[in-house]
Amino acid sequence: MPLKLHRKLARYLGYDLQKFNKQVQLETHLRMLLPLLDIDLVIDVGANEGQFARMLRQELGYDGTIHSFEPLPDAFELLKSAAASDGEWFVHNFALGDRESEVEFNVATHSVFSSFHGVNKRGNVKFRKGIEVLNSISVPVRRLDAVFEELVPDIRSRRAFLKMDTQGHDKWVFEGAGDLVDALLGLQSELSVLGIYEGVPDYVEMLDLYRSHGFELSGIYAVNRYRGTGHIIELDCVFATLPPGMPATR
Repeated sequence: MPLKLHRKLARYLGYDLQKFNKQVQLETHLRMLLPLLDIDLVIDVGANEGQFARMLRQELGYDGTIHSFEPLPDAFELLKSAAASDGEWFVHNFALGDRESEVEFNVATHSVFSSFHGVNKRGNVKFRKGIEVLNSISVPVRRLDAVFEELVPDIRSRRAFLKMDTQGHDKWVFEGAGDLVDALLGLQSELSVLGIYEGVPDYVEMLDLYRSHGFELSGIYAVNRYRGTGHIIELDCVFATLPPGMPATR
């Protein structure tokens, strides 16, 4: 039966038929989770051109505060334009990490691959020209805990969700949150399985790190795979703290 007929039949029965893919699954999960946690502040680290924040607004109907961080100048200009008419979407042109510093940042052909970390052989084979480093620039790096002392002084009374998509740098962003992690109710992080960047911890280490701070898996989605074998390259993982009274898994 053609897909259009399937959709018509689904609508007749009261359902909406959607193509099954990672992005739809992740959006569906966040549509459920953010209201469940009553999130009113999203910290969007590695915002690029604002794709995640636009998804929150346009697809999920999230109307709370967003703070987006993007160090790449060209991507930041597009991010700034996207947020210009939104009074609760704030954008910042610097990176986040575990120390306050200036660091060399690799600018890739496709901006989404730009990273503090060098590309390994797997990355070059898989993404070829798209991940090729064109040049490097010096960017300011701040700690998340220091930033939010200035930007959101009442953050400990907010209901915050941290999204990280930093091409291998999530661990350092998280460590830069210090004891601010205690104020987070959930987070999203891109974890490396058969990763494409040098010196990046793998998913097992990152799962242990997040669990050691009280975050348990809420959703897990393959970002990309090796076409010939199906092996996972990276995962988008969503975590949430356990509600009071629910025992931890260990």
